[in-house]
Amino acid sequence: MLLTSPQAPRLAGPAADPYRELPAFAVGERTAAAARAAGFADVREAGGNVVALQAAVAAVGVGRALHLAGAHRTEAAVPPGLRLIVRAVYEARLADLTAEAAAARRGGAVDWTLLFSARTAAQFARLHDGLGAARAAASIAAIGPTALAAAGGGWRRAVAAAAPNEAGILAAAGLTCDKPPA
Repeated sequence: MLLTSPQAPRLAGPAADPYRELPAFAVGERTAAAARAAGFADVREAGGNVVALQAAVAAVGVGRALHLAGAHRTEAAVPPGLRLIVRAVYEARLADLTAEAAAARRGGAVDWTLLFSARTAAQFARLHDGLGAARAAASIAAIGPTALAAAGGGWRRAVAAAAPNEAGILAAAGLTCDKPPA
């Protein structure tokens, strides 16, 4: 089993029950914790991104794996010898900026925007540009190079996380967070 998001094990529901005893390879620690909380018994943290995760699964000799995923996901070349059966168990829908968020962006009240996927980075860039706000006045931090590229250029500061997770994004932006652990 491959898990590339904490949402997948949370939202897989009872259809995943027959698979909860199989090894579950999670992309990172938050996804691994969500898998354990959802009752997966043999959870292995691997990778940090989908490419590394698939390589780790192939390296231990797995030939066929069920990938519980979102309806929208980063496509990656699957290593030779590994066959993925992908099942979408949730869908994240893009949203527009709220009136409050739009006013804050136009007024320059936002120091950084954190972008957690290429899809949301592209959406954010479209929304930001639609406000007539200058990119040169805004800073973005992305989960990785692909998301950063999807946002396009022209930002005051644009950085990609060294590690593809929330802590990596915050570190890239030089920010800290006092959020209690999930």
